[in-house]
Amino acid sequence: MSHNWTYEIPEPDGFKKALLYYINKEGEHQLFRILSKSSLSFELSQTFGHRNHSYKAGIKFHIPTQYMDVAEQLLKEDLESKIIRYADKLMPFNAGFDIYWLEIVPSLDNDFYDNDISDIDHVIENLTELIYVPEDFISKMKEMARIYSYLYLVENSLRLFVLNVITQNYKNTELMNLPILLNSQKNKIKQRKELEKKKRWLRARGDSDIYYLDFNDILSIIRENWTIFKKYFMDLDWIKVKLEELRDCRNIVAHNGYLGETEKKLIQTNYEQILMQISIAL
Repeated sequence: MSHNWTYEIPEPDGFKKALLYYINKEGEHQLFRILSKSSLSFELSQTFGHRNHSYKAGIKFHIPTQYMDVAEQLLKEDLESKIIRYADKLMPFNAGFDIYWLEIVPSLDNDFYDNDISDIDHVIENLTELIYVPEDFISKMKEMARIYSYLYLVENSLRLFVLNVITQNYKNTELMNLPILLNSQKNKIKQRKELEKKKRWLRARGDSDIYYLDFNDILSIIRENWTIFKKYFMDLDWIKVKLEELRDCRNIVAHNGYLGETEKKLIQTNYEQILMQISIAL
């Protein structure tokens, strides 16, 4: 039986959107969010497919580098097979291509500085009217302002995540009355609240005890109460390494230090991966 194949591939963006519909419908919401940030391309072969004179083809997702580790963990063999079947179903029948494989690769178009924060230029304008500021300082300040936004978001999101998990398991947000904290942490909260009362010009840290703890305490709470946190992470070592790396970078930023390109990329990658892991509890 002969077919009048067109041997024309469909428009990639439209094909990706249709394929993402099926992935989201499968309940793979995290993978859906990652692939939404990617681009799609087709790979064509010279090998015949399962229909007369059709050719084998594949789809390739070009994923931003910071999502690659998570995507590879999510794309298990059974899910990959389902996506290939959906892609083959979406390929127009008369195109003459049968989808046989799926591949994810790092995107080459991935700008670390795509998203800026607030109006830094206005801050600089006001500052330079008062004192002379070397151009090198201004350039580095802009870079570090972006880095600070990542650190601020991931640290406070982690605080909220820890509080939500504790509330779900203990039905109580009063950390001082729960067994999840070490005595040293309870003392830290108490001392900081007492100091806060004496310095009334300082704004309260937050409406929960969790905001009176340090970044290191977040890891300590997760580690010491692993039974209620383990379902959100691959394993304890994974989140431990991520948080320790962020802590080291955070300490440099907290003392107005400057981070190099390696540290900047590390912060963004850890930021994206951690927020994806804990998003279900936020």
